[in-house]
Amino acid sequence: WEIGVILKNFVECKRPKQIIELGTFRGYSTAWLILGTLINSCGRVDSFDIKPEGFFGPLWYDFYELPKARYSFHHIPGGLWTHSDPIPEIIALLFHDSSHELDDTQKEMDILLPRIPQGGTILFDDMMVADYAPMQGYLHNLFMSMPNWKWSVLPIGMGLGIAERVR
Repeated sequence: WEIGVILKNFVECKRPKQIIELGTFRGYSTAWLILGTLINSCGRVDSFDIKPEGFFGPLWYDFYELPKARYSFHHIPGGLWTHSDPIPEIIALLFHDSSHELDDTQKEMDILLPRIPQGGTILFDDMMVADYAPMQGYLHNLFMSMPNWKWSVLPIGMGLGIAERVR
């Protein structure tokens, strides 16, 4: 619930035109992102997942009957790095909740970081889950080594990493 409210609040405050979500599972976070775009009457959510839409069961955004005018699902078997064509060139807000494996995260960041403009934000879920320590260490080192990024991890939900491109 906490992460969902924060996602909606980020969308409300930042008013991003393009939102990317990596990893949808059952669409809980997706529903909050869509809700933020509906409240703002602007923005678009594109979700990318290695599993087909609905693979894990009923989806939260369908349960709440959220309109999909500002939402698209993209099935990317094999990973994001194998399907670079549909990825928007400019991503104002990225919610990263994919596999949390080090290799996958590195490949995803290679593709996505150049697409985040100044003022753009990346939110990372599960930053305090011990099983994901290699990914967490990589992200910490990556963002701390780049002066044009601001990095922090908050004890919200299972840990929320926030990276903002400041210049």
